Amino acid sequence: MTRQSNLGQINLVITNAAMPHMDGCRASRLIRSLDQQIPILLISGHTREHLDEGDNLADVTAFLPKPFTMDEICTQVQTLLDRSMKRSGNA
Repeated sequence: MTRQSNLGQINLVITNAAMPHMDGCRASRLIRSLDQQIPILLISGHTREHLDEGDNLADVTAFLPKPFTMDEICTQVQTLLDRSMKRSGNA
C-alpha cells in the first residue's frame, strides 16, 4: 500500500513549522501536491509574517502561533474539520 492510497483516510494534517529534515512549509507543499483538499494546520513559535516570506504559507490552510491554549487548537481543528466535511458533502 502506498502513501497516496492512504490519503483518503486522512482528515487533517497538523504540522510544526520547525522540524528536522523537512520544515512544515515544505511538508505542506509535498502534501498539497498529493491532495489538494486536505486541511493543513501549521503551528509555529515564529510569526506568520516571518514564515510567509517567499509565499511559504501558500499550501497551508490555517496558521496557529505558539503559545496557544488547548481551547484555541481544539477550536481551530473543529473549524477545519467542519469546513472539510462541508466541502466533501459529508456534513
